[in-house]
Amino acid sequence: THDYSRAEIKHFGSARDISVRLPILEDQHENFPQLIVNHLYDSFPAVVPADQNDFILSIEKVGPKIGAELSGKAIMAIVSALLLILIYISIRFEFKFAVGAIAALSHDVLITIGIFSIMDYEISLPIIAAFLTIVGYSLNDTIVILDRVRENVKSMKQISYSDMVDHSINDSLSRTIITSITTFLVVLILYLFGGEVIHYFAFAMMIGVVVGTYSSMYVACPIVVQLHKGIKS
Repeated sequence: THDYSRAEIKHFGSARDISVRLPILEDQHENFPQLIVNHLYDSFPAVVPADQNDFILSIEKVGPKIGAELSGKAIMAIVSALLLILIYISIRFEFKFAVGAIAALSHDVLITIGIFSIMDYEISLPIIAAFLTIVGYSLNDTIVILDRVRENVKSMKQISYSDMVDHSINDSLSRTIITSITTFLVVLILYLFGGEVIHYFAFAMMIGVVVGTYSSMYVACPIVVQLHKGIKS
C-alpha cells in the first residue's frame, strides 16, 4: 500500500492529459514510477490500455540531488540579476539609487516567495522565471520614479530633498497606477483562462505587480532619502 495523500493531479495540454506528481518513497526510489503505473493499471483496467506507451506520455524522476541543483541555480540566477542591476544603476544614476532599487526588488521577490510558502505552492522553474519577470517589471517602475527624482534635483533646489522626492512620486503616480492596472488585468486574464500550465506563473505575476507598484514608492524612495541624509551629514 502507498500513501497518495500528497499526490498532485493537474490538467495540461488537452482535456484528456493529466500530470500526476508524487514524492518518492525512500525504500522504493528506483522502481517507484513503475509501481505507480502498475497501480493505475490495476485500479482502472477499463481505462488504462494494456500498452502503457499509449497511456503514459513520460515519466520523470527528480531526486534530492537534482532538486538541490535546481534550487542552487535558481538562487544564483536571482542573485546575479540583482547584482547586475546594482552595478548598472550605480553607473547610470547614483549608488544610493541602486541600493534603494535593489531593496525594493528584493522585497518584491521575498513577499512573493512568502505567499507561495504560506499557500504551500511549489516553487518550480517556471515560478523562478516569474520571479525574474517580477524583478524586471518592478525595476521599470522604480527607474521611472528615480529618473524623475534625478531631474527634479536640478529644478527644485529650494525645497528639501525629501519633499522633492515626494513631488517626484506624485509626478509619476498616474503613470504608475495606469501601467499597474493594465498589467494586472492582463495577468489576471492569464490566471483565469490560461490553463493549468501557466496558472501559478500568472499568480506569481499578480502578486509581483501589486507589491512592485508600492515598493517602488514606499521602499525604494524612502531608502534613497535616508541614504542622502546619511551622505549629507
